[in-house]
Amino acid sequence: MVDLSQLWPHQKETFEFGKDLPAFADCSSAGTGKGLAHAKIAEYFLSNGGSRVVITAPKTLIRSAWQTEFFTRLPDVKIALAEAPEANRKDAFESDAEVVLLNVDGFTFLAKQSDKWLKNHLGTKALLINDESTTLKNPEANRTKAAMKVAPYFVKKHIMSGTMCPNSITEIFSQIKLIDSGERLGKRYTNFRNMFTYPVKRGPFTTFLDKPDAADIVYGLLKDILIRHPFDLVMPHVPRMDHRIIYYDLPIKHKDIYDELYRNSFLKYEGKNISAINKAALAGKLLQCASGAMYNDADGQEKTWSTIDSGRYELLGDLVEGRDHTVVFFLWKHQKEELIKQCKKRGLSYSVIDGDISSSEKRDEAVKQMQEGKLRVLLLHPLSASHGITLTKSTTVIFASPTYNADWYIQGTARIRRGVQSKITESIIILARDTRDFDAYEVFTNKKDRMEAL
Repeated sequence: MVDLSQLWPHQKETFEFGKDLPAFADCSSAGTGKGLAHAKIAEYFLSNGGSRVVITAPKTLIRSAWQTEFFTRLPDVKIALAEAPEANRKDAFESDAEVVLLNVDGFTFLAKQSDKWLKNHLGTKALLINDESTTLKNPEANRTKAAMKVAPYFVKKHIMSGTMCPNSITEIFSQIKLIDSGERLGKRYTNFRNMFTYPVKRGPFTTFLDKPDAADIVYGLLKDILIRHPFDLVMPHVPRMDHRIIYYDLPIKHKDIYDELYRNSFLKYEGKNISAINKAALAGKLLQCASGAMYNDADGQEKTWSTIDSGRYELLGDLVEGRDHTVVFFLWKHQKEELIKQCKKRGLSYSVIDGDISSSEKRDEAVKQMQEGKLRVLLLHPLSASHGITLTKSTTVIFASPTYNADWYIQGTARIRRGVQSKITESIIILARDTRDFDAYEVFTNKKDRMEAL
């Protein structure tokens, strides 16, 4: 008998809805506690003859969420951590663990194994739970193809994400195909895209935009396997979050540089050529320029930059200094460096989580220190830390620049506004006046509104 006393009412509803479904999509809002409900489903599955549960998630969630948060509440369930390298992953699957926790990139490891190995190490009745399933939204990505290859070895397949299709309804296709083998949305991505989007020519490129009724039709097709609990509906006890825009005016010299790049898609700065080959590239360059730096085209990967102005980060330093514990999201390397300078200059204790921090232990320690109140500032890159982790010691989250990605903003703000938060929280976005910042803000806001309408 599975003990559900630890669950909130909406988590119990999730459990009851999904425990016996062979295909299950949980797109409840970030911060509503999807993980614990699915850990209980895993426990129920094993108690009813399941051979093994495999849980895949982004690297940042494997330890911080699944190992140290969810399964510590289920001490009778044996778990194993299948982290790289490959030898460690094999050891985890060859152990007697009932649940194996696997980085989402581990799908490629599974796909390389033989049919006999997979059957021996998964058994005849295995459950797959994929956390933050948007990591599989690109049907052409290697990890998505690998996931599709191993999916038939599981009798039950569940996915979770609070932002399942942040940019287009087409992003949900491969996530659903993973769990139902194409039963509801079809087997071919191009057919699905042609049915629910229309093409728009933009110069030499073609963009596909969702048809007005696409989301309604798709969600209707999925209603037998999809559940969603909106945060404010199921967490009325959590105090509100206030959303603020703080405007920044570029200094005259900085604005002149920005305007020249905008007019010409090219400028020479400090002896380096800065150019944009198309509108998408120009949009990115303009956002970088507005944020205070010009990246060098010559290295091909934008590893080097020239700082134009640090005023935005002085403003950020003032905002952080006036608060007890703050989470700040940055988008580019120069922003991280400028924010670190401000923390050092002002004597603020800080830590960083981004792609340069490869150790899970270091990431977990940074989160732990923040939650214990030992840090004034935690600097995060959205790709590395916008999902899964809990940072409720902080009551303020700041985005140093706007992003076109609604998923990053929704998930990022949900790090501090979660079910255990007892204080009013705030989110702040810095926008430079008369720059591309406003276009990015408008785009992501519309995407955010569309997701909330689900």
